[in-house]
Amino acid sequence: MNKLKKTLKISLILSTTILSGASYAIDWSGVPVTKIPVYYAGQTGMEWILNKREHDGAARYKKRKKPCLECHEGDEVSFGPNQVKGKTDVSPYPDRRATGIIETQAAYDSNNFYLRLKWPKVGAAGKSMDNKFDTKITVMLDDGGVEDFAQGGCWTVCHQDSIGMPKDNNQKIKKYLSNSRKKIVKKVGGGINYKSDADIKTMLNSGEYLEFWQAQLNLGKPASFIDGYILKDRMINKKTVVAGSSKEVGNDWVVEFVRPLAGSTEHKTLAEGKKYHIGIALHDQNSKGRYHIVSFEYSLTLGGDSLIKAIKK
Repeated sequence: MNKLKKTLKISLILSTTILSGASYAIDWSGVPVTKIPVYYAGQTGMEWILNKREHDGAARYKKRKKPCLECHEGDEVSFGPNQVKGKTDVSPYPDRRATGIIETQAAYDSNNFYLRLKWPKVGAAGKSMDNKFDTKITVMLDDGGVEDFAQGGCWTVCHQDSIGMPKDNNQKIKKYLSNSRKKIVKKVGGGINYKSDADIKTMLNSGEYLEFWQAQLNLGKPASFIDGYILKDRMINKKTVVAGSSKEVGNDWVVEFVRPLAGSTEHKTLAEGKKYHIGIALHDQNSKGRYHIVSFEYSLTLGGDSLIKAIKK
């Protein structure tokens, strides 16, 4: 009898999971596709961007508040190969893919936001950095709480003193926001010069952080999903609200993220008509850390006009 009860309980859990997943099904026909280029950026962190000697757009970025994409749209195809060859990277990833295109679609209903990403798979590089996952794809999202993200996208959390960057100094510093530090040293970064825990908590409660979602992929297996936020550090939430699915279609990966519109302390509220910005990072070829290929910043609006248009379903 106990064995029967256990079997019935397992069957019920599996049935509930399947039904729950089915309720997220979206008809993507008619939803516009935005093709987002991603490229290998090498060791070019935020401090590099602000260095006038190394980046001729530093003044336009800092003083005129010009977004990266406004000046560099289309440059991804040349930037990536240059960085892979070591132009601004003293330790490039052997045989690393330099560029790629991610086809992006967005939709929403009364309860959830949906994001569909599709990109070509590629073979292994010269070495394996991540033995746990073949591929990881990450989306960072801001709702205006981090002003710099609309300009610099992923570079807002990438600093010259982070792991694998030129001023690493073995400090084991992950991604972070400049405003979480008492001081940013020119050409270096903020180090471990953290603001007080009380200040960090105030920033978190006021929405001054970036939210991220990640799908972790292995060939022939279902995806796993995590979410978190970046402020003082890259923090993974204990309770993940982001779900989704993955599938292999021919030579492509297709990943669908599903996330409630409702927010919390660690999750932005998603509202119709409000403009957001996202950045995408792809850790393919068993890469990890800063060896990803990344996008510039892209605007996103639920039911409005932006580079990525989320359609109501």
